[in-house]
Amino acid sequence: MQETPFYGESGGQVGDTGWIEGANGRFQVGDTQKDGGLIIHSGHMTEGTLSLGDEIRAHVDEERRQGICRAHSATHLLHHALQEHLGEHAQQRGSRVIDDVLRFDFANMDAVPEEQLALIEQQTIEKIRAAVPVTAEILPLSDAREQGAMMLFGEKYPDPVRMVSIGEFSKELCGGIHVSNSSDVDAFEIYSEENMGAGTRRIHAWTGAKARENQIRIMEDCRKLAADLSVVWTDVPVAVTHLSQQVKSLKKQLSSGRKSSEVIPAFEKHESPEATEADYFELRSIMRHTARALNVPVLQVAERVHVMLQEVVALEEELERLSEAGNVDVDELIAAAELVGDVRVITHRLPNANRGLMVQLIDQIRKKTNPAAILLASSSGDTEVMLSAGMTRDLVERGFSAGNWIREVAAVVDGRGGGKPDLAQAGGKNPAKIDDALRTALDLIKSKHSD
Repeated sequence: MQETPFYGESGGQVGDTGWIEGANGRFQVGDTQKDGGLIIHSGHMTEGTLSLGDEIRAHVDEERRQGICRAHSATHLLHHALQEHLGEHAQQRGSRVIDDVLRFDFANMDAVPEEQLALIEQQTIEKIRAAVPVTAEILPLSDAREQGAMMLFGEKYPDPVRMVSIGEFSKELCGGIHVSNSSDVDAFEIYSEENMGAGTRRIHAWTGAKARENQIRIMEDCRKLAADLSVVWTDVPVAVTHLSQQVKSLKKQLSSGRKSSEVIPAFEKHESPEATEADYFELRSIMRHTARALNVPVLQVAERVHVMLQEVVALEEELERLSEAGNVDVDELIAAAELVGDVRVITHRLPNANRGLMVQLIDQIRKKTNPAAILLASSSGDTEVMLSAGMTRDLVERGFSAGNWIREVAAVVDGRGGGKPDLAQAGGKNPAKIDDALRTALDLIKSKHSD
């Protein structure tokens, strides 16, 4: 084609997509690139054929193009705001503009503080709402310079040049496509600012539909979190911190094998008030604060909290079962031991125990009697066996090893394990053979003692 309405990728702005059709076929355009003086349309035939000389019609994906226009005009507004708040040094060092998404690199040695980034974002939004015209004109380079057009250090510009103006405050040399009025950008939101090295920072932002979608998602997530946590939405960060502490406390109790008397008080239940659109930036601040506390992206906060709430229920149920299993009398275990020579051999099956509880019981037994060899077993469901073994120090000095002992016992329950001579752990897959494993444990000590 001698002419095309498709924009070829250039200056960080992606190429157009769409389709080209004639009487005998249709070609889907997936990308448009520039190669010297040529505009290359790449894609595939979806119907029939197109031949040299055919009369055709070219259709640009207008919805996608409008998203690109919004993002491109927003980069100019962002560039202006960066220079206003950071200084003239904050010049563009690269950009990428796609459908309602932009990436903007600029010169700056340090990270932009959150408060300052919020001001930059707010100024960009204010310029969008100002509803000023966006115009483009071809003029001599000297005239553009005289009008104060942004010119990047080290760049070589043609003469004449194309200057894009947004109101009276933003003038940049640019060959890309733009909205016709700043208000057409519709919405703008910075979602990250990061280091690119060598004195370059990078901002990622959304415009238009993607910014609106994100705002709706964050507002919905914040309301849902408030409802799930039974707090007003302003208390969400504190409630999530409380929830995180609760999970850690429960895990610590399970690991230690005992239920703590320490209770983390719950929040008083409140109805979550409706948040209006004007509350969005406060809601976003709350969600970002919560995301930092959980070390997850903002859009993963609601899912992470949902998992934590389920985790608390599961941990509390497991801790309750452990509490029941912990009612084991150590003196009774010692009294029930079988004496092999001078060694007390304690092999016992514990209901609903975990490794923390078993190790705790082993330590208590070793403090009360010696020489002693202890092997405790428990199961979870139909496919998991947990084994813990311990030896008193004098038995270790005689050559006994809890690691070697438990390795042979674990094989009986289709498992494996090992550890140190004084303490070892193992797992298995066959709870039905736990009693056989305990008998094997006793037999192994008898065999070792007779050697």
